[in-house]
Amino acid sequence: MREKKLSALGVMTGQKIVDVLSVSDLRILGGKTEHISLLYTPVSDFLSYKKKHSDGLKNEVIVSVTPTDTVERLVSRVVHHKVHRIYVFQGETLVGAISLENILGLFKNK
Repeated sequence: MREKKLSALGVMTGQKIVDVLSVSDLRILGGKTEHISLLYTPVSDFLSYKKKHSDGLKNEVIVSVTPTDTVERLVSRVVHHKVHRIYVFQGETLVGAISLENILGLFKNK
């Protein structure tokens, strides 16, 4: 994630996105050495552990749009669902993800 400058990854089962693993999810490790072994477990095990021990960390809702939706609809869905990223599906196929940072980048001065 660091090399690609990604803040999150969609966890897929086939073509279906079933969960999200974000950089903030790693906060559960809390710098404790006894949690380091979680880095070597399957993603599904890490996410299960996170859900049981999150202490208030919000589980991200998977929100989507289609390539033909407007940016207004995209922003509306991000705000309504209070998420940091939204997934773009063409039918059943995931074709992209748009982060809040991507959206805000549309408005920065060049």
